[in-house]
Amino acid sequence: MKKIIIIIVALLGILGVASSIRTTGFIDKVPSSTGLQTKANEGKKVSEVKTTWKGFIDSYLKEHPDIKFFNPREDIKEDLKVRVVKTEYRNGYDEKAGHYSYALITNVYDEKTGELLTSSGEYKKDDAKNQKTEADIRQIAYQSLSEESKKTIINWKTAKVEEYKAADEHEVASKKGKADIKDKDTYKVTFSTTDDAILGTINVYLDKNSYEVIGVDFRN
Repeated sequence: MKKIIIIIVALLGILGVASSIRTTGFIDKVPSSTGLQTKANEGKKVSEVKTTWKGFIDSYLKEHPDIKFFNPREDIKEDLKVRVVKTEYRNGYDEKAGHYSYALITNVYDEKTGELLTSSGEYKKDDAKNQKTEADIRQIAYQSLSEESKKTIINWKTAKVEEYKAADEHEVASKKGKADIKDKDTYKVTFSTTDDAILGTINVYLDKNSYEVIGVDFRN
């Protein structure tokens, strides 16, 4: 019986520690505190605001209406004057996600003592770096074609790139067989070939947001 009591007490102690640790985080995907501060120190400061602890909490909730986990420290007085510093750290290209990203780190300091009260970190897509040029789009489309098709293309580097959105049903050949691109925002890349007179041009369609190849027009 004593062993059972000891085990229960130990478990409660562990849960208590876990609970105290959770209060220092703000969102569900926060890097380790050590890694977070390293990124903050190496990153670029984008803003610094002086407010109160309550003002920071209210502002944070307004900026993150869909936040999944929010458990701020309760040992801090609402009227405590704080300094909120936001820093951006560029993570570079994320192979798994398939795009560039950056970490937005928020550090809150006691304005008087300089003590770090809490930190939060969130990863965001770096839209500025993820934007593709016409040359990039053209190359993605070209690389998606078979070697046989590539051999018939006259000059892939001069292929026409344009935005395209089909108002009616428009089926294209895709990896899964067929795909309807009706109402989809796409880029259409048109390659002139030596077989245009017989089969028509090779038209490749890319998703406008992800730049993934959706499919190719069926040829005659």
